[in-house]
Amino acid sequence: MSFSTFDKALMLLGRAERPLSQVWLREFSDLSSQQVRRLLEVWPQIPQTRKYAFLDALRALFDEDTLVSFEGIGRALLTDADAGVRSRALRLLQESLDAHLVPQLLEMLMHDGDGSVRAEAADLLGAFVYEGEVDKLAAPVLSRIEEALIYAAEHDAEARVRQIALTSLGYSSRPEVEGLIRRAYEQEDPEWIASALTAMGRSANPETWQDYVLPMLAHEHTAVRRSAVQAAGELSLREARPMLIQMLRGEPEEEVYKSAIWALSQIGGQNVRLYLETLLEGADEKMARWIEDALDNLDFTEDLSSFDLFRFDEDEELPFEEDEFPLDE
Repeated sequence: MSFSTFDKALMLLGRAERPLSQVWLREFSDLSSQQVRRLLEVWPQIPQTRKYAFLDALRALFDEDTLVSFEGIGRALLTDADAGVRSRALRLLQESLDAHLVPQLLEMLMHDGDGSVRAEAADLLGAFVYEGEVDKLAAPVLSRIEEALIYAAEHDAEARVRQIALTSLGYSSRPEVEGLIRRAYEQEDPEWIASALTAMGRSANPETWQDYVLPMLAHEHTAVRRSAVQAAGELSLREARPMLIQMLRGEPEEEVYKSAIWALSQIGGQNVRLYLETLLEGADEKMARWIEDALDNLDFTEDLSSFDLFRFDEDEELPFEEDEFPLDE
């Protein structure tokens, strides 16, 4: 990336009347420290709405293209005076696992005056909890993160922060986390139930949570249903397959429908590939890409199963019942 093209992109950023084109937004990927300083020099002159739109567009581009990285911008804006900028900066760091970020994230979780910022910090810390659980993060650092998240899950002034802290703790094997999840699940608020289900899915503990997840696959609330579907997939609950199949025949919410496809690719089993391939035949372009990705993930799931030499499940070789797997409809 030449300096002149970045110069032009910086100029276009300052022109609020110009649309945010992906062509020049890509010039903000992998910035050098000097380029980050130049962005910060012009940042105070950019209108707030333009800042928000710019950071949202970067995040959308990041979600679409795995080759771009806006980590330099995210780090630089974590101390911005505007809470909307800080929360969006955190979203640009979703795949950054640099442990040097942890102290600042903990500070933001515990002391930032804006709930949306605390929620984003709690969400980002979940990735570090996972890293700690797989021995990729020092135990003392993991312990500090868990203590902060447990405190936030129990005491933060805003329910959304408490809920996201709980979902991040889903990766943790700390014994007190199970009690937090159960209490959240028992609340009547669908958002709390959905958060509990997300935490269950992250726990890698199907034996404990299967009987909690399966009934929620039919819940009337979309967020609960989607979280239950995702948890069923993450926990590889074979017992969920019949209902997931039924959801693909009549689920009205697209995101739940897509989650059901993905969950089946995580669970696998006899005839799942055939069913997904059948869905692919009548799918539009966007849905076809999703199903193709799910089929790729199913390859991964089946590869893992083939290496699980110590697993023996007599039922695995049995075909689905006809009403469970209606390929002809």
